[in-house]
Amino acid sequence: MSDIDDLTSDEEKESESSSKVSFFAKDETVCPVCEEKFRIEKMLSGRGRLNAGKLTDELRRLYIPTPKYGSVNPLYYVVITCPNCFYSTYEQDFKNILPSSIEILRNDIVKRKKFVYDSFGPVDFKKERKILEGLVSLVMAQYTYAFFPQKVAPTTKIAISSLRAAWLASDLEEEKKEKFFGELKNILYKKAYNYYSKAYSLLNSGKENIEAAGFLGPDLDKNYGFNGFLFIYGVLLYKYGLSDIQDDSEKIRVASDAKAIIGRIFGSGRSSRDKNVQFLDMAKELYEKYSKFISSLEKK
Repeated sequence: MSDIDDLTSDEEKESESSSKVSFFAKDETVCPVCEEKFRIEKMLSGRGRLNAGKLTDELRRLYIPTPKYGSVNPLYYVVITCPNCFYSTYEQDFKNILPSSIEILRNDIVKRKKFVYDSFGPVDFKKERKILEGLVSLVMAQYTYAFFPQKVAPTTKIAISSLRAAWLASDLEEEKKEKFFGELKNILYKKAYNYYSKAYSLLNSGKENIEAAGFLGPDLDKNYGFNGFLFIYGVLLYKYGLSDIQDDSEKIRVASDAKAIIGRIFGSGRSSRDKNVQFLDMAKELYEKYSKFISSLEKK
């Protein structure tokens, strides 16, 4: 089951025949930080709301706008965000914040609000979300997970949230042609690489279990699991990490390690539940990129 299945529901009969893409839950949720009562917005399923396009080299599923529903993306709804204090997490974690962290986050409300409004302008999570609210929710999730214990894999969740936020920032850069979103996109991609790298190191040292994060995505249409995590680590290292290494011998060492990791993904070349043929082909292409990169450095 994908996260889209968790996000979508056609229970709200009054919305099914309309052009709505989401509904607000009937039951109120209470924010554990500021105690604001609000209704969670969820995405509706079916009726052609999602028009799937191609899969990118970052395992991102693109969606084609439709005449009836316009641009729709499940990422807008995947994070629950308190409309008052901007406390933000994935659904399974929303009520599980530690009491000691609640106090810290409560004392930080004014700072969070100022950051959001100064950075993004007016956002309103009591109304139907658009791409900007989706981006803000993913950015604030990165902040919130810094206060969660390692048993819920916060480093991994920050990594995934950073990548997803980078995707939406990229969409906004293309839509609005504003320098801010281009700069934010670059910051978020760098952060995604840093946290994927950190999560991988914590896994190897036994300090954080990546799979405790649950749905690893990285997008919501399919869970590529641990192999997908390793693949994205390899992609982000290739795009954003290697350029920061000044010494060529160190670049070769790091790239060779990454190449070995990617090589283990496609292994025998057999497809499986989390390794379909397209994914295996993408892993092979990344492997070849690393091979050429290493070869070019060795010839210097």
